[in-house]
Parts: sequence; C-alpha cells; structure tokens
Amino acid sequence: MADALMDVGNLNDGEKQHTPGSTTPNTLISQQVDVAQAEAEFNALSRQLTKRSELARQQSKSQSSVTATLQQDVEKARVDDWHKAQGVVWEDLQVEVMGGINSKRYVGTLGGAILAFFMVPILWICTLIRLVMPVKEETATNVILHKSSGVLKPGEMCLVLGCPGAGCTTFLKTISNHREGYAKVTGDVLYAGIDATEMEKYYKGEVVYNQEDDIHIATLTVAQTLAFALSTSVYPNDF
Repeated sequence: MADALMDVGNLNDGEKQHTPGSTTPNTLISQQVDVAQAEAEFNALSRQLTKRSELARQQSKSQSSVTATLQQDVEKARVDDWHKAQGVVWEDLQVEVMGGINSKRYVGTLGGAILAFFMVPILWICTLIRLVMPVKEETATNVILHKSSGVLKPGEMCLVLGCPGAGCTTFLKTISNHREGYAKVTGDVLYAGIDATEMEKYYKGEVVYNQEDDIHIATLTVAQTLAFALSTSVYPNDF
C-alpha cells in the first residue's frame, strides 16, 4: 500500500514537472523538422537529379554518336586513300613524232651492219667535228595529234574512239604523262593544278597508264604480279 502511494506521488511530481512551457523529445523533433517542407525539398532535389541524369545521358549519347561519326569518317578516309581521283586539264595539246610526211626509214641489213662496224672510227671523227662546229639541222617531224583542249573532272571517265593510227593511244599516253618516244609535245597539261614537269618529278606514281598489251612475266600469277606492282608503288606500311 505504501509502494502504491509512492508511485502515485511520483506520477504527481512528474505531472507537476511537465509544465506547459516544458518540451518533450517528440515535441523537439516536431518543432525542428517540418515534414511537408522536407518532402517538398526532397521532391525538388529528386527532380534536379533526374534532370542532371537525363542531361548526362543525352550528352553521353551525343558524344558516342560523334565518336561513331568520326570513326566512320576515319575509315572512309582510309578507304578513299586507296581510291584517289584527280582531275586533268589539257589545253592546246599537240604531239609530233620524228620524220616528215614523205620521210622514209630503211630496214637494216647484214651488209649495212658490217659496214657500220668498220665505219665506227670515221663516225667518231664526224661526231667530234659536229661537237666542235655544230651545225643546226632541222629535223622533220610529223604531227600525229593536233591541238585539242579538254577537262576531265575527278572521278570522270573519258572514252576515246578512233580508227587505228588516229592517235587514240598517243592521246591517252600524253594525258597520263608518258611522253617518251615523241619528238615534241606542246601545250599545257595540269593534274589537279600541278603541271606535267612537276608531276613527273615528284608524283610520278600518281598517274598511271595501262596499255592495251599486258606485259608481264608469264611464270607469275595474277596475284603475284599485282602484289609486286603494289609493293613498288606504295609505302611498305600501307601494303
């Protein structure tokens, strides 16, 4: 009975201590944290993070797209290196060969070869005399390709038609910068703005002439022939 009275007394003391001005731990938490405001801040922060994540995802997609595009461009550029195309411009192109219209060429015989062998000392003396006293001799020439002008854009194909002896091969060899064997070649030929002399000196392998008669070693296969031609025309690292 005494214990019960002591408990009641303690309760009464506790009620007296918790006056309206005093605060409990629960009331402290409720006064320091506003649940509604915290939820609003959480939602706002969540939206910001979502926007940033979406922006980062879009940037990653765009960056990957740019990387893929650049990779495709690089691969395309590497392929284009093997498929070069350049334009050709020729103006007043004319080709002449040795010998006039009425000139004749005789076929050598055995008697002529023997006579020339014994005439070698005399021919040497004549050559020395010509070097000391040069005599200007006009060599007769014949025009086999008359003046013509034209343009071939990069990637275009030119079809040349003509009867045998019309100069089709001469024209093709001339615009491909193969001028050996001709007495005189006049006119201007430009390859992507580069003249024929500079092209022959620095970029000879960029212009190729493929003649009608295929000259190759019969014991080699086609693959071996092409491999050898490529190995002598391109850099070792590219082959």
